[in-house]
Amino acid sequence: MTEHLREVRTRYQMRREDVAAVLRRSHARLGASAATIENLDRLAQPTTFVVIGGQQPGLLTGPLYTVYKAISIIRLAEALRRQYPHEFVPLFWNASDDHDWAEVNHAYVVDGAARLQRLEYPLDPQFEGWSVGEIPLDRGALAVIHRLSEALAGQGFADEVEVLLLETAEVSSTFGEWFSRLMLMLFHRYGLIVVEPGLPDLKRLAIPLFEQALEDPLVPSQLANETGDALQDRGYQRQLHKDPTLCSFFLRENGRRETVHYGHGAFRVGSRTYTKADLKLLLQDSPERFSPNALLRPVMSEFLFPTAAFVGGAGELNYFAQTRRIYEYFDVPMPVPHLRLGCTLIEPATSRILDKYHLSPLSLRDPDHALTEWIRARADIASPALWQELREQVYRPFSTLKGRIRAVDPTLETSLEGTLKIT
Repeated sequence: MTEHLREVRTRYQMRREDVAAVLRRSHARLGASAATIENLDRLAQPTTFVVIGGQQPGLLTGPLYTVYKAISIIRLAEALRRQYPHEFVPLFWNASDDHDWAEVNHAYVVDGAARLQRLEYPLDPQFEGWSVGEIPLDRGALAVIHRLSEALAGQGFADEVEVLLLETAEVSSTFGEWFSRLMLMLFHRYGLIVVEPGLPDLKRLAIPLFEQALEDPLVPSQLANETGDALQDRGYQRQLHKDPTLCSFFLRENGRRETVHYGHGAFRVGSRTYTKADLKLLLQDSPERFSPNALLRPVMSEFLFPTAAFVGGAGELNYFAQTRRIYEYFDVPMPVPHLRLGCTLIEPATSRILDKYHLSPLSLRDPDHALTEWIRARADIASPALWQELREQVYRPFSTLKGRIRAVDPTLETSLEGTLKIT
């Protein structure tokens, strides 16, 4: 880690105060805590590094592992602060540029009867294909909160949850902003910084990165595919395969986030065609219309922030095996990967069942083995005398059948003997 931190300080080219200033403005608008503002002040200092992770802005913060990521980011930043003579601040990347609405529009909750209920935010068709963070927050939020309150009625903290959701939804203009406000409120004591990558001022700081992506637009896909081929040749599973004509960025057209393809000296976006000069001019004028794809997104966050470590799930960390050369191409240090916290939450009813049968939660990772061991441990079931009695009961009708088979066809007696041995 010491060598990595030295490399980050040497190669990091962004003006820290410019980055911090953009985030101070956005966090003031979002009502961030004093602890978060203090961490933004630290970010402007030359010896500060970030611990980063992120997730799409899911409904009601989305899957639980989103919260686990934030906890892991905060804990790792605290641990590094104790180990090294530097400052480390926790930073959560709100991946609001993403346009996969089906991935973020729902959440599951366990109601008072221990039933799993799905809550879904209805999408106005006119926003189909938009970046999820830009979708306006409407009365769909109130409908979701109402359904959640019904599901949680009578359970602990139900009223507090409803108040938190109503207060944050009331002052949020977009789906992505609602997510950011919730994350900042949940972790306000720990100074979590939440980055919304769609901020025009932040995209303006990333212009040099997109300029390089425009110069030789197919290199990232080429590098990822070559590395993936090499991994497969060595017996490993590749994480992704990209269309070789695919550029590493999207372009927003009429609100929609569109893929960009390149060939024969031209960029194709839907039915439109752009030259390199066209896109360079557009980048200078409207950088917020550009957003990174899965290959460029992690590079963009490390381009913008002096990153010590990246916190993610196992699947996310596997991507690093295929993206290292892309970091090298853009001359951005690849962060040290760190596996996020994972938890299994056990409901009281389930806990009572486990206690009743003397089972540990970990034993259920292999339920067949757990069942076998449980049966063997029961004296009345595992008793040899019981099994001998059962065998005799099974054999008894076969013994009667044996004499009759011999009279019909003596050759069938051998097959019957074999069946008895198996039994």
